[in-house]
Amino acid sequence: MSLAILSGCGKAKEQNPESTVVETKTLVEEAPTQSSDKIAIPFDIAVQAALEGHTATVQQALDKGTDPNQVDENGRTMLMVASFNGHRDIMELLIKAGTHIDTQDAAGRTALMFASTGKDTDTVSLLLKHGAKVNLVDGEEHWSPLMFAASEGNIEVVQLLLDQGADITHVDIDGESSELFARNNGHIEVADLLEIPGISRTSIQGDRSREISIELRTNIKGEEP
Repeated sequence: MSLAILSGCGKAKEQNPESTVVETKTLVEEAPTQSSDKIAIPFDIAVQAALEGHTATVQQALDKGTDPNQVDENGRTMLMVASFNGHRDIMELLIKAGTHIDTQDAAGRTALMFASTGKDTDTVSLLLKHGAKVNLVDGEEHWSPLMFAASEGNIEVVQLLLDQGADITHVDIDGESSELFARNNGHIEVADLLEIPGISRTSIQGDRSREISIELRTNIKGEEP
């Protein structure tokens, strides 16, 4: 996995992921094994460590002065990528260090949106506990965290977001709701939970919601989910 995969929700940079994964992983894993006089951690390595769950490397980066609110070229923070993979110990380190919960990346997406693509309710709960805004929308499709969760069929995350005040009536730029995202992708139980009586179920964009969600996960992980 290369940091080039963090290139936003458009096209990832073209390169051979396997040619960089060994080198990057070695840097991430070996950095904390230095002597007690710890070296500074480059920010790209710190981001990779947050993505992959290398807590000691992230702690070392923070100890050596890395700003927990620093962003990469796509506007993403360490909190966002840690939230994506459910690394709660790293998330807690970053929150304690003063990271902003609702920073939005270049596409307008927040850590809560990244977390909502997965099934880990504890990760979502941690962000909500620290004030994550449940009804922020991204800057491209006007997707909310609820829409990301619905498109993936994550019913427990959907229920948690609803319990915290997620707007079930919100529609994206195409006029589609979280219910339609779930129903289009075959998540009937989730769709029924999100159904609003009297609202049409007619889809404008078919299964495009799933395509966008897959694109998000592909560009973070560097592989199809």
